[in-house]
Amino acid sequence: MLLEGVKGCKGKDVWKGEVLKVNFHKRMDKALKILNINMYNLSYEEVLGKIEEFIRSGRPHIMVCANPEMLLCAQRKPEYRDYINSADLVTPDGVGLLLAARFLGHPLKERITGTDLSYSLANLSSEKG
Repeated sequence: MLLEGVKGCKGKDVWKGEVLKVNFHKRMDKALKILNINMYNLSYEEVLGKIEEFIRSGRPHIMVCANPEMLLCAQRKPEYRDYINSADLVTPDGVGLLLAARFLGHPLKERITGTDLSYSLANLSSEKG
């Protein structure tokens, strides 16, 4: 399956490359589906550990910090949903997702924002190169 310039709900490209080949490989076992999106139930430290694994693998990975608006958009745009579900890691970036997971009987460990993660990734980059 190939995705070119996948558009989000506001009409902006979520992928700005020539072509992204999506690998639907085995996903992590700590996933919960919310509105047909795979959300991974990991702590902040577990996410950082997973990112370090991705870096050590030497190959590119896709990570999505999904918020409620993104999940709603993905309901209207199947190609956007497929793009998010193709990611190697999808974390909950919104309190609404934590509430939805709790309502579904599978509470998520914590909210992991892209903003917070960017600071940790910058620190990781300076430490590991």
